[in-house]
Amino acid sequence: RMSIVDIEIPNKNASPIVLPPLMHNKILDFISAVKYQNKLIGYGIETSNTLLLYGMPGGGKTTLARYISQQTGLPLVIARFDAIVSSLLGNTAKNLRRIFDFASRQPCVLFLDEFDAIAKARDDQHELGELKRVVNSLLQNMDAYCQCGILVAATNHQELLDDAIWRRFQTIIEVPKPEESEIEKLLQRIINVMDMQNV
Repeated sequence: RMSIVDIEIPNKNASPIVLPPLMHNKILDFISAVKYQNKLIGYGIETSNTLLLYGMPGGGKTTLARYISQQTGLPLVIARFDAIVSSLLGNTAKNLRRIFDFASRQPCVLFLDEFDAIAKARDDQHELGELKRVVNSLLQNMDAYCQCGILVAATNHQELLDDAIWRRFQTIIEVPKPEESEIEKLLQRIINVMDMQNV
């Protein structure tokens, strides 16, 4: 365990989730690609277990990361950006490297929330040169880690991301706020689970 990450063990009894059919299928396709990566590579199919989730706050991006952890049976390693981003020159890039090194030592799902904090466009005139170094470091670490590791990133500000960042993700999914019908389905499922537990 490191101070710059939190680790969550998959919860087999987690509450069910409700997703629009198209999004659900995309998530299931990503999970299948993760589970069968070795077979795909054996068939000569290059694959990258990288998923970018974007959309307004409250859409369930973190819940989806936990769902992927649950379905793959792998721990979720959550990067803590309050501890990663440093005002000291060069420390943010070093912290990123520590996280990727840690995640590469064991099978896990690495989750980078608030991704725009370290992946902003390098042509932003309001940012200092330090940001460019951080983004360059991020790209290098992603290229090395994502050959075999699983990376899920989430952002509420996709318009801020560097163009090169977008190209690193094999799967990109917009996560809108749930509709009323989806909320009703979720509540009904939770009620059904509670009723079964009380029997």
